[in-house]
Amino acid sequence: MKHLITAMIILFILGCNQNSSKNVLDSSVQEIDIDLTAVKDFYLLSNIISSIEYLPLKVPQDHFIGSIDKIIFHNSEYYLLDKMRQSIHVYDQEGLFKRRVFNQGPGPKEYSRIDFFDIDDKSDQLEIMDIGARKVVTLDLEGNFLETFRAPIVCRDFVVTQNSGYLFYCPDESNHVNNVDYPPGVYYLDSNGSKFEHLVDIGGIDFSPLITPNSFFKNEHHIELFSPYSDTTYQFHDNQIISRSFIDYSLDSDFEMLKNPNWTNQLQEVNTPLLKIYPISLGDFKSYLFSNNGEMNFMIFDGNEPVLSKELINDIDAGHPILVDSYYLNSFTLIGHLSEKNIEAIDDFSGKSQNYLHERNMTLKEERALDRKRAISYLNSTLNDNQYMSPVLVISKLNIE
Repeated sequence: MKHLITAMIILFILGCNQNSSKNVLDSSVQEIDIDLTAVKDFYLLSNIISSIEYLPLKVPQDHFIGSIDKIIFHNSEYYLLDKMRQSIHVYDQEGLFKRRVFNQGPGPKEYSRIDFFDIDDKSDQLEIMDIGARKVVTLDLEGNFLETFRAPIVCRDFVVTQNSGYLFYCPDESNHVNNVDYPPGVYYLDSNGSKFEHLVDIGGIDFSPLITPNSFFKNEHHIELFSPYSDTTYQFHDNQIISRSFIDYSLDSDFEMLKNPNWTNQLQEVNTPLLKIYPISLGDFKSYLFSNNGEMNFMIFDGNEPVLSKELINDIDAGHPILVDSYYLNSFTLIGHLSEKNIEAIDDFSGKSQNYLHERNMTLKEERALDRKRAISYLNSTLNDNQYMSPVLVISKLNIE
């Protein structure tokens, strides 16, 4: 598991406190008390996961997926962000290839780079944040250009709101918009780019950049922000903060560490809780990975009591860790993937899960173990001459209310 965590951390590290917030509808703050000394050695995924299914993607022979950096399920199709190829690949629910969205170029109707991407559920449109070109590019679901507007914002994450506006997470950059200098925090821009608001202060320009894979977690009810620069998580609906959760650790977080460019070297020396990586927010359920006393731990909260654990154990099929690098599919379902990029780390995790089960004379259900083996076999069988495999989507259902 340590190899898995190390591999995942390398994906995001390197490239504050919460102060005030505006547009707050619900001033109540949920407090989650966490005793940093009460850390379990293992947490069984069967506590929260009821089933795991695999969907092999039938990638055409003349096609390949370079990386999977985000997965969105929309209108019965899977949209896979591939930053390596600057594309969005679309597959149906049977795993069949539908199309590749690619519109990169120097022109006004093109993007120079996909830094972030989301789907506007209301208008059925693809929204692409291009930081270098300082613009948002809107495409239809087939990839045809619709419009673009200027967005002179440097951000660490980007998401489309319920009313087709945009939220930008900018914790370590000030931004100059409409002749006004705005401090770091969360910004809102309306659907046509005319109304701009600074919603909440987070971070500061003297903090070192943290390039996290995702800080926003979007589900059908709200958008929740998990910032490494704050012990408060924020839930947004459109341009309103609808609730906040204060993570009350038994030891104060030393955010001042994050001002040092070499802060990662200090994690082993300074006993302080830091970071919120790979967040998940579904109903009352929350989870993320964070640094505790120099080691990475999981925080898992089901609405009752938070649980801290050093290791996850997949006692369902000894496969994917689920709570790492998974995305929202629906109210009770997460979606992750297997590919040549993560299979080595997942194999290491799988071995630890199998050892745990073997030492305790626990056995997996045969069909579930076979499903995992079939998925791995499919992945390995599709290795092409360019050393790319056809990914397998991992769909897991949570037994949460």
